[in-house]
Amino acid sequence: MDGESGEVVMSDLGLPHLVCGVLESSLEAGEAPPGLGLLARRFGVGERRLRREFRAVFGVTPTEFISAWRATRFRDLLLSGVSVSEAVYGAGYVSSSRAYEAAERSLGLSPGLVRRGSGGERIEWGSAGSDLGVVTIGVSGRGICAVVLQPDAGWPSGVERLAEMFPRAELRCGQTRLADFLGCVVALVERPPVVSSELPLDIRGTVFQRRVWKYLRGIPVGETRSYGEVARAVGSPGAVRAVGSACAVNRLPVVVPCHRVVGSGGGLGGYAYGLDAKRRLLATERAATGGDGDGEG
Repeated sequence: MDGESGEVVMSDLGLPHLVCGVLESSLEAGEAPPGLGLLARRFGVGERRLRREFRAVFGVTPTEFISAWRATRFRDLLLSGVSVSEAVYGAGYVSSSRAYEAAERSLGLSPGLVRRGSGGERIEWGSAGSDLGVVTIGVSGRGICAVVLQPDAGWPSGVERLAEMFPRAELRCGQTRLADFLGCVVALVERPPVVSSELPLDIRGTVFQRRVWKYLRGIPVGETRSYGEVARAVGSPGAVRAVGSACAVNRLPVVVPCHRVVGSGGGLGGYAYGLDAKRRLLATERAATGGDGDGEG
């Protein structure tokens, strides 16, 4: 920054990273971050260009970045053991109601559950066999919050994985009550419908992750998209790695079909449950839609 003029001098970091630095500095200092108009004037660019370039690199707009930063800080402060009021103001919110709304929207989890590390939350689980091994689902009061695949005996059991995902939740077997949900999820593995089943879902993730997951649910059965295509489709063409990360942390495989995202060169890319499982899921879907069932996508 030029000490006399107050203008920010561009550097090799690029506009998005400079803007990010300004936002983080003001947030860390407990100050109100500058708005889009002020940022645009400060860097001598148009608002549309600033928003577009920032989103291309970080996957969110500056406004969404601020919201996500505050929600994450709020969560971290709650987990540190401070009072709710201290967490509210430490994250830069003007009221507890604003903080609670933002935490629900950005984190997909109520502040009370965040503070207890999901303690006190009850999650029912049920398991069923499938052509891809054992499938286990976890269901909260909002809907299906996790799907765990166990392609073979070498993988952790579904209940073990649920315990890792929700370390302080109360896990209870709900095999009979969850029979219909289980049947729908197994069908996604074995007999994928042309139109995705409308299951009640409890999706927890960042703004960007949920944008990616929403797009993935719209990819037709039997088709694939590259990581780059997904990034462009969600309005963040420079966020290819972030798309890969969103796929990697997806807790609802087959329901949110991250297996339909492949490498740009036609290779399979990665998959949390192994490439063989990904290959088999894609082959089943191609066969269900009249494809040859071969190839990698």
